Parts: sequence; structure tokens; C-alpha cells
Amino acid sequence: MKTTKYKKHPILNIGALNMPCRMRKSFCGACCCVLVLFATQMTFAGPRFARVDKADFVGPVLGNTAGGCIDLDGDGYGNPGDSGCPNGAATDCNNGDFFINPGRPELCDEVDNNCAGGNNEGFDDGDACFAFDPPGCTPGDAGGCCVTGGTKLCTLDGTGTFCLTGNIHQHEMEGPGGAANCFNGEDDNCDGLTDHADPNCQTAEVCNGFDDDNNGTVDNGFAGLGIPCVVGMGICTRAGTTVCTDDGTGTRCSVNPGNALTEGPIGGARCLDNLDNDCDGLTDINDPNCQGPEKCDGLDNDDNGEIDEAFPDLGQACSPGLGQCQRFGTIVCSPDMFHTFCNVTPGLPEPEGPSGITCNDGIDNDCDGFT
Repeated sequence: MKTTKYKKHPILNIGALNMPCRMRKSFCGACCCVLVLFATQMTFAGPRFARVDKADFVGPVLGNTAGGCIDLDGDGYGNPGDSGCPNGAATDCNNGDFFINPGRPELCDEVDNNCAGGNNEGFDDGDACFAFDPPGCTPGDAGGCCVTGGTKLCTLDGTGTFCLTGNIHQHEMEGPGGAANCFNGEDDNCDGLTDHADPNCQTAEVCNGFDDDNNGTVDNGFAGLGIPCVVGMGICTRAGTTVCTDDGTGTRCSVNPGNALTEGPIGGARCLDNLDNDCDGLTDINDPNCQGPEKCDGLDNDDNGEIDEAFPDLGQACSPGLGQCQRFGTIVCSPDMFHTFCNVTPGLPEPEGPSGITCNDGIDNDCDGFT
């Protein structure tokens, strides 16, 4: 550090070999000043002091003076106060710090610089303060005025205060209608009107969960919102709730239909399960995929409204055999479902004659039509 030699120092006359020198942070940063007295000269490190010759000091003497002034820091004030001190009888509240005494101006630094019994008097540090955007605006101005609260703090040099705030609420335009800031729940331009309450954001009503036209009703004009709905047919049927379409121009069900399967093949399990497997509204034999030529199976295979119409004798009585072999039954479908047959078979014949009781019993025992 560069030093300069000063003659006839008006304040300090050092009477001790070593004495610490307190330098205020606002003037000396984070450094501390050290006074070292050598045999013929001494050097003060810091911006307030520089090299001086011992022989050149004049002014008040550190320590007790002949007049009873106890001035340990050489600032011209004693403790207790004494009229014999160079600067009068006022009491030095810190007799170890040259820069604290009744003659000093008060600074904003949480220190009683002027020994007035307090600190920071005359400064508004700690008081509430406000920042305005746009700068210079006043709440209630047309177009809005954003206000951010803060607290007054001391400046670094201690000579004043400044307003410390968090993030400033910046003034932004609200709208135009449909813009993202019309849906953010904030009064962006600080005019007291939020989102669609601000005329700049109002539009014709859209199905979106907001009162776009600011008439007091959300999604007015879109009936059925929120009521149950069903989509799809057959096994594809799904139940949901009526909601807005993605583009906001209408409504839709909140769910989509399920995935369809195939109906068929003809005669297969899916033509006989009483389910609309392909979700076309047609079940089993009613679906063209399950329809074919009429079979004798108790189903309307050709979907003409009639069952087994190609087999007119179905269900009629039948009596195969003759004589004692005759049996009585009903015409039914054949296993291959393409024919019909009597569901009973003739009995077994017995010998007839050549003589004896079988020739006189009135029974066709051998089932040949002769008795």
C-alpha cells in the first residue's frame, strides 16, 4: 500500500508503543488497521492513516491529561466527560474507538456513532417500503400499477437507506383473449381484474372450464357437461362422463370404446355366445359373419326370421317298423344338421310259425306285415 508522510497531524499524538486502530467497515472494507510504533516513526495501515514521524505529532495526548480528561482514543472526548478535554465535557461512550464520540455524525450501521444513546437515529431502516412497476406509477392508474413490498436497509457506506424487496411484481399486459396469462389466476397488469374479469381477456364462451365471456357462468352453452355417458356397442361398451372436446368447441365422453373382436366363423363359439363381439350392434346369428345356409339345429342360420324352415317334417310323429317291431317317436335333426330322422328304431323280429301259438296269436311276430 502506498504511504504518504504527513507533518503536524492535527489529531493524534501517540504516547504508547503499540495501540490497535479500529477502522470502520464502511470506510475500510473488511480490513483492520494496525498501528505499530517504531523508535523514530510509525505506520498506520489503512486509507485513513499513512506514515508519519513521531516527532511531528501534536494535539491531545492519549491517557490522563493534567486537566483530568481521560481520553484513551485521542478523539478529544473523555470518559467520564470532563471540561478539560479538548472537545468539551461531553462523555465519550466508547473511549477505545477514535471514530465514536459525541462529535461524530450518526451513521446507519447499528452502532451509536454519536454517543446519543441509540443507533441509526435519523434513518428509516427497518421501515416498510414499496417498489412500483411501471416505475413512478400509482395504484389505481389506468392500465394498472404493480406494487411489491420490501424493507428499508442501510446502505454499505452507512449514509442512507435503500428498499430491499424480493422479486419485483412486474407489470405485464393481460390478454389478448385466449393468451396463457388469461388462465393463470393472476392479475398480471395489477388493475384489480384477474384473467377473464379483465376485458382484454374476454372472448366468446369456449368449453374449457373457464368463464370466457365473464357472464358469471362457466361453459354456458355446452349442455350435459358432467353427466354420465356411454360409448361403443357390444363388448366395446364403456361408461364415462361428458367433458369438453380438446378444441373447446363441443363436448365428448371422457372414455373411448373398447377393442372389437371378430364375430364368427359360422357355427363357431362367437356365433353362439349371445355377445356382439365385433361391436356392430349385431349379435351371433344376426351378424352376417355368422349367417349361412339353413341347418337343422334350432337356429335361424340364414337370418330370415324362420328356424329350420328347410326341414318341414321336424317335430312330427314317426313309427318305424311293422308288427311287434313297430316303435313310436318324433322326427329330429340328424347329427350332421343337414337331415332329419326318427328318434326311435324298430324292435327286433321273432319267428313266425310254421305252426303253433305264433300262428294263432294275432301278432305279426316276424315284423313282415303278415299276421
